[in-house]
Amino acid sequence: MDLSVTFLTLPPRRCANPGTERQSLGLGLAVAASLFLLAGCASSNLDNRSQDTQAAPETSAPAPGDGKDIADWDERFSQFDNRVVRGEATDPDDGSVKVAMLLPLSGQHEQVGQALLNASQVALFDLAGENFKLVVQDTAGTPEGAAAAAQTAIAQGADLIIGPLFSTSVEAVKPVAQAADVKVLAFSSNREVGGDGVYVMGLAPHLQVERIIAYASAQGLRQFGILAPETPYGQAVAQAMRDAVERNEGFLTRVIFYNPTAPDLSPEVRSLANYEGRQAALNARKQALEAAGDAASRRALARLRNIETTGSLEYDAILLAGTAQQALSLAPLLAYYDVDPNIVRFLGTSLWDGAELGAEPSLQGSWFAAPAPDYWQDFKTRYTETYGTAPPRVASLAYDATALAAVVAAQAENAGVDPVFDDVTFTQASGFAGIDGIFRFYANGESDRGLAVLAVERDAPKVIDPAPASFENLIN
Repeated sequence: MDLSVTFLTLPPRRCANPGTERQSLGLGLAVAASLFLLAGCASSNLDNRSQDTQAAPETSAPAPGDGKDIADWDERFSQFDNRVVRGEATDPDDGSVKVAMLLPLSGQHEQVGQALLNASQVALFDLAGENFKLVVQDTAGTPEGAAAAAQTAIAQGADLIIGPLFSTSVEAVKPVAQAADVKVLAFSSNREVGGDGVYVMGLAPHLQVERIIAYASAQGLRQFGILAPETPYGQAVAQAMRDAVERNEGFLTRVIFYNPTAPDLSPEVRSLANYEGRQAALNARKQALEAAGDAASRRALARLRNIETTGSLEYDAILLAGTAQQALSLAPLLAYYDVDPNIVRFLGTSLWDGAELGAEPSLQGSWFAAPAPDYWQDFKTRYTETYGTAPPRVASLAYDATALAAVVAAQAENAGVDPVFDDVTFTQASGFAGIDGIFRFYANGESDRGLAVLAVERDAPKVIDPAPASFENLIN
């Protein structure tokens, strides 16, 4: 079986052009055993377009913090490129490859929606051919808005839909897209909404949990606890934890849920720490030593003077299944109730990715699963230089989805045929490699990803177990 990966992005490279030198993210496309470079230094077509845009002063990217806002960038963007169509009617029969982008560009989540669009435009500049159009539709962040946006996009001739963001909106879009036989690359991380032509791009909780538990088990940790928010996400992580621990022949000994809006989580932490039971054991030990009264007992009693509890815990590691902010609250509370992070390993998910956790001593040395950071850091720098603000972590999904569509379209253009966005294209076993590393889709719409394991250190997380470079050595 050929398991060569289709690369959607490569590390930055230096490219020498007449009279100028620029740095860009490259694109590699693996077809069978060969690697065909379609962007960066290897594509004269894309390089020529990049030179053209650089020659026009109005297209230069704003420097970080110079006050240039997104609207200003969009205005300058439109002066040299008409391949982003925002809401207005477009000719469905103009011969272009049309990829619809369904985003919450108004309402409560409009800032996230705009950031996703920005990231998509970066991919458009990097990889898309002249015949590639991004048809942008506002979902307003609601299922009804998403369904209407999908209907409009399909009427405008969309060959593929990217988005929407939320699982309820994906459910609303699914029947609309299915009726038109248009595939969907959704940003949701809920694998339950996949299938029937919908592929889930988001990083599903079970993939993160499986990765971190497999690694912890390989390091000899066998007994696990979990402290999770009482939410659908927390329930999903807890179930994934049960499955992963069983698969790795370990034991899930404690499962504690907490109200994420509660002002005080001490009761849940005390329960997980078995604080009262261990404190009672210490008091009983002290009473026994006091009753003995001999010199050895008095010395032993003196050693217990500053100890709050005694007895071992029934787990080697605890998964803190909530956000980074929740971990920052819970970890020191666990340490306060005598769950020593030097003895019990704290574990996390990709919700920790990008957060500054190293300043909290009780979290230093914790492990979490997340995409490898290298490509993300490159993208983050380019995005910030372009838009004057840092992207949210979810922005990588928009880049990778747009890059995937652009790669398929570029392949077809090079072969002189129409692009085919179908199940065969999206479910190739070798998968794809983007900003978030390797990923692939299954026929049921779920995705698989190659994740790294990182350790929290004072200055920045450190990769302690690299993400796989291909799916060749992984169980299919």
